[in-house]
Amino acid sequence: MLIGSGLWAGKAGDVLCLKLARRNGGIREPEQRLWLFLLNLFVMPAGLILWGVGAAHGISWGGLVIGLGMVGFCLTTGGGVPINYLVDSYKDLSGEGLITMILIRNTMSFGFNYGITPWLTTCGIQNTLVAVGMLAFGFTATFFFFVKFGKSLRRASAKTYWKYIEKGIGASH
Repeated sequence: MLIGSGLWAGKAGDVLCLKLARRNGGIREPEQRLWLFLLNLFVMPAGLILWGVGAAHGISWGGLVIGLGMVGFCLTTGGGVPINYLVDSYKDLSGEGLITMILIRNTMSFGFNYGITPWLTTCGIQNTLVAVGMLAFGFTATFFFFVKFGKSLRRASAKTYWKYIEKGIGASH
């Protein structure tokens, strides 16, 4: 699973970026990598729904494994793609950005783990995982915002970025 998602978030992302850069007159933009989320946009909700509906209706264990595999693939690529985007966007602050990203992810995971049990108890596995699938679709769709506005956001933050680099907050080169 990790090998496949690593190839998707890494090698496939690099190939995609080169192809899109050729279309863009040879200019490579970090936001080009985010198009990898297009697969996650559909695979994650489908995997969650397969898992939830399948478990609620007693489908074969094979169907559940496929659903979990889809979710596992998206969870690992869902972490790898934004890390690569961060490094592409803010190379000299990538270490600090990675720490911030991990803190946010772990805090959300901690909170979600406390909220999912009452949700499952109240709504059942099918309704809960269908709802989580729809939430996953919505959250993943936010990549469109960064594809459209990421470059202007990076430009707006450039002055602050270079100020941090000059103060030595980022990596020394």
